[in-house]
Amino acid sequence: MKTKTLLLTVLISLFCGNLFSQEEGTIIYTDFEPDSIIFPVNYCSNGCNPIDVNYDLESDFYFCKKFYSPGYFSLEMYVYSTWEICKISHDEISTHTNWSSHINIETGSHMSNNNVIIKYGLRYLKENGEYCYGWFRLSYVVCGTGYEVKLYDMAYCTIPNYPLKFGQKSLTDDVAEIDDANCQYELYPNPVDDRLVLKFADDHKCENVTVCSIDGRMLKSQDSDFENIDVSALTRGVYFVRIRLQEGSVFTEKIVIK
Repeated sequence: MKTKTLLLTVLISLFCGNLFSQEEGTIIYTDFEPDSIIFPVNYCSNGCNPIDVNYDLESDFYFCKKFYSPGYFSLEMYVYSTWEICKISHDEISTHTNWSSHINIETGSHMSNNNVIIKYGLRYLKENGEYCYGWFRLSYVVCGTGYEVKLYDMAYCTIPNYPLKFGQKSLTDDVAEIDDANCQYELYPNPVDDRLVLKFADDHKCENVTVCSIDGRMLKSQDSDFENIDVSALTRGVYFVRIRLQEGSVFTEKIVIK
C-alpha cells in the first residue's frame, strides 16, 4: 500500500493509522510518494517530526538538529521507549548487535552534502520479551543552517521474531527462485511426506535450516544432519524452508507437506 504524503512535520499515524493498525501476521509497508521531506528542529525532544512505523497511533522515532558551537551541528535520530534502532550493514536485520535508542547521523562543521541513501533497522520489544522488526531508508542534505531529511519508504513486520530482511515488503518477498545453473544445494522431495533431504554442492556448508509457517512463525530449527530433516509433526500445507550457509548466503524455498 502506498501512502502519499508531503510533510514538514511528519505525523503519519494520525492520518493513516487505522487503515493498517497492527494486523497480525503481515508486513506493513509504506512507500512515500512523493518522498517525505522533514526539516528537523533545533534541540527537539519527545514529539518533533514523529514517525509511526507500525501505525498504532503512537510515535516510534523522530529527528532533531543540535547546535554545539558556531558552525558545528549534528543531525540525530531517537526512538521511543521500547524501540531500538541500528544502521544496517547487511540485510538480515535481526542479526545486528549495534542496537541503540539514539543514532548520530552526522556531526561536523555543517559543510557536508550527503544525499546518499542510508539504511536503518528497527526493533520493538513486546511485553512477552519477543521482538518485531522493521526498516526504513532516508537521505539528507544541508539546507541553509539546517538539514533536509528525505524519507523514502519503511516497513514493519507484526510477526514476533520473524527474520525480516532489509527491503522486504511482504511475506513472500524473500522467496528466491534458484537458478539451476548456479544451484548450491538440492532440497527434496517436494511435495514431501515426512522427511526432507538437503544436499550441498562443492564446498558449500550449511549453518542452519529453519522451517516456518506462511505467516512467518518458526516451527523447526536444525543445525546439523541436514540430509534428514523431519517434518512429520507438521500438518499438511505450505511452508517456507530458510537455508543459511556458513559464508553468509541465505535462501528461502517454498515446500508443500502432503
